[in-house]
Amino acid sequence: MKKLVTLAIALTVAACAAPPAYIPIDKSRTVAMSKDEAWANAVEYFASGNITIRTIEKDSGIIYAERMFGTGADVSQFADCGAPGMAVPVSATVDLNVFIREAGDAVNVTVNARFSQQRQSAWDRSVSSIECSSLGVIEERILDAIAGD
Repeated sequence: MKKLVTLAIALTVAACAAPPAYIPIDKSRTVAMSKDEAWANAVEYFASGNITIRTIEKDSGIIYAERMFGTGADVSQFADCGAPGMAVPVSATVDLNVFIREAGDAVNVTVNARFSQQRQSAWDRSVSSIECSSLGVIEERILDAIAGD
């Protein structure tokens, strides 16, 4: 009987959890400036925002960066991570890939953001990671910063 009650509770809790929604976003923009100007603006944005650049290759136009959000950090302004059910969000990260390519007298900038949230189970205290859907906020901020807006 105890196992049946535990199973019923587990199924009820699992039913309360919801996956993140798919949200279409604009993540590319063509900006009328040189690649050097766009590059300098991108690097300045990451430095001033305390976002760690892991890889930077100006010749190929690629910046890979990541940001970790602290314990209990709320990323709901940036991403939809779905409903956690009985799990507790404990941390989150965002991996950022910025591509800056020359396009005639302008540059084409693309920002890809991948959010993940780490959650701790209320049942056995195990930690799992789930993928979240970006709301497009961080992509827009980076695109605006590169464009000088």
